[in-house]
Amino acid sequence: MSEQTTSTWRRLVRHWADLGLEVRSAVRLRWRLAAAELRADAAVLRRAAVLAALALTIAAASLPLLPVAAAELLDGRLGWNRTVWLLVLAGAGLVAAVLLALGTWMRTRRALVALKQTREELAEDLIWLGEWLGRGDDDGNEPSDPTAEPLADSRETAAAAPRAVAAEQRSGDPSDE
Repeated sequence: MSEQTTSTWRRLVRHWADLGLEVRSAVRLRWRLAAAELRADAAVLRRAAVLAALALTIAAASLPLLPVAAAELLDGRLGWNRTVWLLVLAGAGLVAAVLLALGTWMRTRRALVALKQTREELAEDLIWLGEWLGRGDDDGNEPSDPTAEPLADSRETAAAAPRAVAAEQRSGDPSDE
């Protein structure tokens, strides 16, 4: 190679090396930025969770005062005193809570998948694996095709194979079913 070609290649290699260093540096900086942003967001979410828990605690502590105040306002109405109104309001609150919990439970049970598809796929895989491992050549060599339909007896396999091929040729691709 000529001196100029060698020089050009050296400059090209140096530029590629410099570019690689710059890319690595940029990726490293982006990674640090993303980590810092995630830490800041996590701190904001922790702070929000603590404040939300505090707000819920205050609301839960204040909630029992509402029926008492309502009972005070309703005292004497319908001829019932404050104690009866407290019992009526507490009973209504309990009925509402039970109905809400029951409705939530029923809706959750209907909507909950609980790995249903994963369990079904696993069951199918286990059945397939059992069939595949249980079917081998009579001489103990390798198992037969795991995608083939399982047949009860190897004699049936030998007799049915030509029929299956002929049926497949007549009907076309069996995967279309």
